[in-house]
Amino acid sequence: MIAFVVSEMKKSGGKASISLKKSHAVLELLNETVGKSAGASTQENLLPRIYKKWKSALPDLENAPLFRILGRNKEFSEGIEKVYKFSDEEKDGWANLFDYSGSGENVRLRFSTDRIGVGLDNIEITFGGESNSKDTGTWEKYVEHLKQDLSKKPGSKGSTQSWQIAEPKPADRKDNSYRYARKTTLAAAIVLTIGIAFASVWQFYMRLRPVEPASMKKLVFPLPDKPSIAVLPFENIGGDPEQEYFSDGLAENIITQLAQLPQLFVISRQSTFTYKGKNAKVKQVAEELGVRYVLEGSVQSSGNRVRVTAQLIDAITGRHIWADRYERELKDIFAIQDEISQKVVAELGVQLGEGEQLKLVMKKSPNVEALKYYWKGVAEFRKFTEESNRKTRELAEKALKIDPQYSLAYSLIAWTYYSEVFFGRSKNPARSMEKIDQFITKALEADPDSGDVPNLLTCVYALQGQYDMAISQGRRAVERWPNICDSHAMLAWVLVQAGRAAEAIEEITKAMRLAPYYPTWFLNCLGQSYFLVGRYEEAIVAFKKYLEREPQRTDYHAWLAAVYNAMGQENQAQIETKELLKKRPTFSLKQWRSELRFKDETVMDRIISYARKAGLPE
Repeated sequence: MIAFVVSEMKKSGGKASISLKKSHAVLELLNETVGKSAGASTQENLLPRIYKKWKSALPDLENAPLFRILGRNKEFSEGIEKVYKFSDEEKDGWANLFDYSGSGENVRLRFSTDRIGVGLDNIEITFGGESNSKDTGTWEKYVEHLKQDLSKKPGSKGSTQSWQIAEPKPADRKDNSYRYARKTTLAAAIVLTIGIAFASVWQFYMRLRPVEPASMKKLVFPLPDKPSIAVLPFENIGGDPEQEYFSDGLAENIITQLAQLPQLFVISRQSTFTYKGKNAKVKQVAEELGVRYVLEGSVQSSGNRVRVTAQLIDAITGRHIWADRYERELKDIFAIQDEISQKVVAELGVQLGEGEQLKLVMKKSPNVEALKYYWKGVAEFRKFTEESNRKTRELAEKALKIDPQYSLAYSLIAWTYYSEVFFGRSKNPARSMEKIDQFITKALEADPDSGDVPNLLTCVYALQGQYDMAISQGRRAVERWPNICDSHAMLAWVLVQAGRAAEAIEEITKAMRLAPYYPTWFLNCLGQSYFLVGRYEEAIVAFKKYLEREPQRTDYHAWLAAVYNAMGQENQAQIETKELLKKRPTFSLKQWRSELRFKDETVMDRIISYARKAGLPE
């Protein structure tokens, strides 16, 4: 069955619509020679019946007699034409590799090669020891072999068997004439309906531009062992800068929905949004981010109407997996968002439980006008300036005037108060902390399951020195958002402050893989973690990368001086000390220590001791 469908797919260039009636001859042949007890039938459930019988008897896929899978192995070592090694779990998954759609004689059967991480070009049909990458005539030779084999069996109809559907007996024709007429009429109606639908979407799908496949050799990172996807910022077709936040917010919400599913690997917005306005090719995105799938789209709003297009692309094969266009009222934007997320998950073959299905549907859709203010506020907050912090609070307050039960708007205000305390901008830190608590409470009253609150609490508890509580909230956030880089990074930051550097390294490296274009502070966390576990050379690399991106942060010369001293490289430590004092003559160890945040005082004593030996002033 697999070889048959692969053969049909290759003939059609990747898509095969298999009619039961037209394919019955070969299916009956396969049934009689290989499937035996599967039971030949012209009924509408022929294909499912045959496959259900055969799925428990599929061949050893690593040594299959009819096809082999070429390409790199799972470890992505160098070389080509290496057999892909299947795990037991992957072998079991082959029972679900066929997608069915349609009914009656118009069933479409598709073999989902995507689910095993290979493309159609990586599958080669073989027979009789022959091997040809183009599979020229291989399947046909196998079919002829089966015909000859069957003709030799006792009781066979001989080699002249036509393999056509048997005509009904005269008595049957009379009994079934009315039913046949009804089926014919229904079939004609279905064909007409399909034709009309096809004509209405033809122009949209024909406009899909061809995609150059990404190179496996050029992937910066090996593909994860689960479906991996990057959601690009949706293009603002209208060109109105005021609508930019709207298209960005839609893409970001889809990322957030998908990021909740542990069965997927979802690149963070921090990285995908670096391609905003750059007209980047899918090939480039996949190679630089290390993903197989890319979702892109566009948004155009006018008055109370919105038009959204979206397309999902397999970057490794260059194939458009799915595309659609939505034209609805603006208030339905959340329904569009949910539909796109659900369609992506379905196309990637992810099986969801009931609770996971609910994650792809917004529990409560905020007022569209409130949403606009919220998205504008988020854009302002990410500038991390005192002025942008003030604007963020104003925009969130406007959102709450429209929708007093908007949980995310309450938590956004809480973030602004946290920001002013963390950066030392608050004139009354105690009052600011009270405000944080107040708005967290309101956020939870509006939505007890708010996904934003655990990350916020992680940071707040760490700021208060309550590290056990901070770590508990951080673990909760990571469990809730396994694909959100910030959740892993915030947990890592708390872990390193609590002296659990080995765990911090694990979390921050996860964050950096989810966000290949990560914020600079990730390097700070990584460097400090490496230093505390004694991996000094790796700490030096991290701190130097930090200085390359943030040359004004002269205190990182102090970190380098301390690390070099810990390694016994006193000359290098002295060089860093001189560079620091040249850039910042007023530097003192006392001031630096006050900026360090560690639970254990002995950890800070150790760091300061190494820095002191490098000649840094008290």
